[in-house]
Amino acid sequence: MENATDIYARAAAELVTVDEQISALEKRRGALREFVDLGRKLYGAQDVAVFLTPELFEPSPPAESKPNRFQAAGEASMKARILALSRQVLTAQNFAHTTQLVEFIESNGVHITGANKNTTVSVILSRSEEFVSDRSRGWSLAAEEKTPQDAATSAGPSAA
Repeated sequence: MENATDIYARAAAELVTVDEQISALEKRRGALREFVDLGRKLYGAQDVAVFLTPELFEPSPPAESKPNRFQAAGEASMKARILALSRQVLTAQNFAHTTQLVEFIESNGVHITGANKNTTVSVILSRSEEFVSDRSRGWSLAAEEKTPQDAATSAGPSAA
């Protein structure tokens, strides 16, 4: 009878493992849905399929043999990649909290260093004049300053 109990215990343990795997897959599915939705917002529904190529789902060669898109663009530093990806998110939506930005940045293959990833990203964004923080709504892009050509001038007919 002890042998039968052992079989049931192993089956119960395997069920726990399967439940954990299902939970991880559901979390991954949610992240992928967010990514596709963001792609649709950024590039329009018809262009998202261009980015869903099989290469995205196959293992890539080692980093030293294949430069990433930021290295190819001359933006090899972590700071430059964080700024570029944050800019991309905030162009698509007006505000994003640091946690959302960290998730997006990491989902794009950027390893954020530091003891606290949220703090690292916040420090990088706060040192750039391009980003503005609002404690209740999150980060946004700084409003563009008006150039003298954009400002109202007195070149038109006068009221005098």
